[in-house]
Amino acid sequence: MNSSIIAKRYIDAFVLSVETDKLQSALDAALSISEAIVNDERCFSALKNPFISFEQKNKLLVSVCSKVGVDQKVINFYKVLLRKGRIDVLSRIIEEISVKKQELRNVAIAHVEASGDIDAATTALLQNFLQKELNKDIELNISKSNNLLGGFKVKVGYKIYDFTLENAFEKLRLSFK
Repeated sequence: MNSSIIAKRYIDAFVLSVETDKLQSALDAALSISEAIVNDERCFSALKNPFISFEQKNKLLVSVCSKVGVDQKVINFYKVLLRKGRIDVLSRIIEEISVKKQELRNVAIAHVEASGDIDAATTALLQNFLQKELNKDIELNISKSNNLLGGFKVKVGYKIYDFTLENAFEKLRLSFK
């Protein structure tokens, strides 16, 4: 099964287990732990190592969690990941936690791949279009791509909006058929 799907399912289950008023702080704590583990290569390797016993891994995990100072539900979440052999999906868990935090704030991140610089007027138009389309506040993450002849592509979650020159030509070509 795809690691993104696995991570999403674990985070969805974690969210359901936490009380609503504590959700933001629980997600922050879970994100801190995940980042601490992933950024410490020795720790991450040890937790994935099949030759290290579960008890030793559990002690290491509890040690990391106590340094961050989290509640028992967050610790239990990581113990489940460890017991089920899913520590290897922590990078995806980090992504899914970020998505959940954005959902709680009613924010969507739009990744814009542009052929060149986008002026302020176009940026404002794009942001307004996406806010109306998705009914969320939009944060634009704009990058340049040498692969595009003109225009830009926008990716928000699993949706892609294609405003490229190549796409316009393709639509024109198909209209002549």
